Amino acid sequence: MNSAPLILGWIFISLLPPTYVSPKGIDVYVNPPPCTQDQTAIRLHVTNIKRVKGSLVVDVHSDVIEDFLADDKVILRVRQKVNSHDMNICVPVPEPGNYALAVYQDKDNDRKFDKNFLGIPSERFGLSGNPKYSRKKPRLINSIFPVEPTGTEQTIRLVSASEI
Repeated sequence: MNSAPLILGWIFISLLPPTYVSPKGIDVYVNPPPCTQDQTAIRLHVTNIKRVKGSLVVDVHSDVIEDFLADDKVILRVRQKVNSHDMNICVPVPEPGNYALAVYQDKDNDRKFDKNFLGIPSERFGLSGNPKYSRKKPRLINSIFPVEPTGTEQTIRLVSASEI
């Protein structure tokens, strides 16, 4: 059996260019194809999606403590149309290393993480590692994980601010 087309397919998917670049210079992948088994990517499973509406937004953060959850320090972003209460998303990463994920459900597709006048999130959200949330900013140490050359799997459970 000739494996060249299969190998070339993996190379093509891992080198897939972003769908667009945001005004802040962030590469954004919209509705990426499923991950391959040996792709340097995060095979993300998102649970506890209450409404099948809008898009899930996945922000990839580096292992730099000062950059964690800073909007202008996102490495890349994935936007995936919500089509189920549990979803699998392929999140490509530029290279093996340590990363953290922040996810929110953009129910109105306005490309913003909506918050009320007090700054409390009004859209469901979650972080890798599913840390316990409090009134303080989450810590990177509770959300960081390694990604090997063959990728990794993560599960994030979305929560609402009222569940904290």
